[in-house]
Amino acid sequence: MQESMKVSCVITTKNEEKLAGFCLQSIKDQVNEMIVVNSNSEDRTVDVCSNYTDKIFEVQCNIPEGRNLGAAHANGDFLLFICADTVLSPDWVDLTLPHLVSDDVVAVYGRSLPIEQGFKQTLTYCGLELLDTFLFRRIGIAGIGGGGMAVIVKTNVFRKLGGFDERLAHVEDSDLSMRLGKIGKAFFERKAVSCSSVRSLEKFGYMRRIWYWSHESFNWLFRHKLPRKEYPR
Repeated sequence: MQESMKVSCVITTKNEEKLAGFCLQSIKDQVNEMIVVNSNSEDRTVDVCSNYTDKIFEVQCNIPEGRNLGAAHANGDFLLFICADTVLSPDWVDLTLPHLVSDDVVAVYGRSLPIEQGFKQTLTYCGLELLDTFLFRRIGIAGIGGGGMAVIVKTNVFRKLGGFDERLAHVEDSDLSMRLGKIGKAFFERKAVSCSSVRSLEKFGYMRRIWYWSHESFNWLFRHKLPRKEYPR
């Protein structure tokens, strides 16, 4: 990472004591500061995160509200947003940051894989990658959320756009992607790999969760109907 390029990482958490440590451990040597926004966790999430950063905000919030709060306290030239159940490859920032030197690139994201290995998990993430490649990018929505948020954005551009839409408990990543695409390019760096947990899919059932995502996303994209305020966990 070039010294002149300061990167701030924003991580939103809620009951992530099992995975938050792995997430922050994968980030700590790649960025200049880590900011955690915790939404009333009932486990040891805050204790785990405090081993890596003292910039921890505890507030009741949904995901986009938490991300905007963290970004408001960030000092970096670039903002890395990541889910607390996601782990970055050791070279993720080094692979993505150089693309942001280009004036027309406003954000960079990479390939997303499942932490838990198995046929269903691999098939699901392959499906998400195919959707990103052959559908989402073609209609102006880069898959910056994918199977788990891991995207780096120019801070000045993010603030110019007003950040994430706090009315959206989810699809906030797709919404930001569409707005970013109107002023620049969201670049896909395949070599930058992040791994995310599929425990939500396991808990609610693959078909049930995929149907929920599809239904709510369709309503937002084509019917201009806001998704539910709280994301079901």
